[in-house]
Amino acid sequence: MRFFLEQCLCSVQKAIEKTDAEILVVDNASTDESIAYLQPLFPSVRFITNTTNEGFAKANNKALKIATGKYVLFLNPDTIVSENSFTDCVSFFEKNENAGSVGIKMIDGSGRFLPESKRSFPTLFSSFFKMSGLAFLFNQSGFFNKYALGNLNENNIHAVDVTAGAFMMVKKELLQSLNGFDESFFMYGEDIDLSYRIRQKGFQNYYLGNNTIIHFKGESSRKQSVQYIQSFYGAMIVFVKKHYKKIPSFFFSLLIRFTIFCRIVLHFFLPRRTTQNRYLLTKTIVAGSVEAYKNILQLLEKENLQSVISGRISISKNKSSYLKLLQQLKQQNIREIIFCEGELSYHQIISIIEQLPHHYKYYFFSVNGNSIVSSHSKVSSGQTIPEKNSYLA
Repeated sequence: MRFFLEQCLCSVQKAIEKTDAEILVVDNASTDESIAYLQPLFPSVRFITNTTNEGFAKANNKALKIATGKYVLFLNPDTIVSENSFTDCVSFFEKNENAGSVGIKMIDGSGRFLPESKRSFPTLFSSFFKMSGLAFLFNQSGFFNKYALGNLNENNIHAVDVTAGAFMMVKKELLQSLNGFDESFFMYGEDIDLSYRIRQKGFQNYYLGNNTIIHFKGESSRKQSVQYIQSFYGAMIVFVKKHYKKIPSFFFSLLIRFTIFCRIVLHFFLPRRTTQNRYLLTKTIVAGSVEAYKNILQLLEKENLQSVISGRISISKNKSSYLKLLQQLKQQNIREIIFCEGELSYHQIISIIEQLPHHYKYYFFSVNGNSIVSSHSKVSSGQTIPEKNSYLA
């Protein structure tokens, strides 16, 4: 995870260059030498180290206690933000006094929209439709896919019930009045609970679909594991018992427990897709500056991978950049792209990925970083160069 966090911090530092902001990182007893690797690279970042994994809610509350800003952003470490992600959210707060929290459009490492970017509070029917697969079949329906608000355009601004904990900006004063996250939630459900309590306070949660970040879903959870199934659906039981009346809560809990049982049975008996953690194996092109290109070649040379690079392309900062890139990719039969922040902004990289077909594979490199990261699947770990178990001195 340290290389994903490295790329995340590179993008965050770009996003706060012209603002008065602080960066707090809570390490929940990681075992990959993250702190030793990252501290020298980011001396202005304040690292908080836990000796045990205290869970998402408790770890974030620990940072909240020492945060000094007017607004607090909770951000997953496996994300890449745009240069204007934070300022757009702050601007929205300043123009909308009733805004309690603000979320943002999220895409995965392949450019696919993540439906959890905007959600409603769970109801008995919406949960049943989600768990039965009907929400997936009718993903644009406001009835069958109410949980992910399928009827709302993903590119627009909407008032929503829930903002995602992977990117959740909240007023500090409001957070303090709510005592932060409920620590009875260990890893999932705490964002739904906090969003619910924000609404109870009379504030509104908003989704900004006009601003996009990348969230490498495969790095934060393993969606096919028994532990994930039990943790995710168990958090839903905690939520409904806390907030809903006794009769709906009983049926909710019954439905969720039945779902946990079914998912675990399917986990053991259905054939599983095998995914391979691998390096670049096909023709790959570097999109970025000459400086970044040279740095990437040096990095790949250490891993004996420099031969996979087919060359470099420079993308101009105008509306034709996407068409130019797509034409070159087709002409050279390229399927993998290393996007380099530097000549390209994070905003431009994310915009291009949103437009490209999803069959391309994307890798990310910052001129201020020492690694390349990529993740193309929600259900498996991504790839890093250097490898995750190697230490780059």
